[in-house]
Amino acid sequence: MSAILFPARCLAAAMRLAPRRWRFSLARVVAGAVEPILRRTAAFRHQEASKIDGARELALYLVLRVLTRYGTRFDPRVTIDGSELLTRALATGQGVLLVGPHVTLYHLLFRRLYDDGFAPAGITAERDMRLPGTTIVADTMQPSATFLVTTRNLLRRGRLVCAMLDRGEHRPGRTVEFSAPLGPIIVAPALLQVAVRSGARVLFTEVHATRDEIRATIHQPSSESVDGLTREFADFVRAHIASRHADQGVSMASTRSRATARPSTVAVSPHR
Repeated sequence: MSAILFPARCLAAAMRLAPRRWRFSLARVVAGAVEPILRRTAAFRHQEASKIDGARELALYLVLRVLTRYGTRFDPRVTIDGSELLTRALATGQGVLLVGPHVTLYHLLFRRLYDDGFAPAGITAERDMRLPGTTIVADTMQPSATFLVTTRNLLRRGRLVCAMLDRGEHRPGRTVEFSAPLGPIIVAPALLQVAVRSGARVLFTEVHATRDEIRATIHQPSSESVDGLTREFADFVRAHIASRHADQGVSMASTRSRATARPSTVAVSPHR
């Protein structure tokens, strides 16, 4: 374990020597150097099986996690397509459930939402999760016997709740399985049921790394029923997978649709 912790601490300490405004860009450079090595590891092969992310995303996630863990502050730059959809949905006061697949860079979107003043609450198994690049503990809840009730109450108060709906295994009665070219997409619709019954808005999202930037998409589904939202979410994930593999040079039949709104790009505000 010490063989891993020592270089991680050294990386975090070395990064603190650089001006804060440069650290995120430097982290991307380090991640690019780590990526070829990462491709040969069991951790990458396990992540690759999810079909959602590639080595680019996983390498950057690992580097940023090290920096956050050892107190090196940084300010990520995230471009969001469709950010106005979230602003309009929250303005109704009905609450918003923002859902996506399990992407490794989701925590960067969570940081952006926090800095934009949306006060997101996240559902994650990780306790005391810190916002990346800060010492701030994120507002999260862990899956439990009562978290659906907590989610309902937050939505009824007009809050933004973030969650990931895809699952690794099908559980009859709890998940719905959809076919896809690279393997099944399994969705747990329980949170969608809570949102529909609470009268909340539902939006979809994904986050990925390109060669030049971190890019997120917020998409508004057309369905209002649980079954319709579940199908649309599976289509959204299927298109995201196709787009990511096409971006990596793999020929796919379908392509991912993008929001037509003008992108919103900011450097998130510094935190102490």
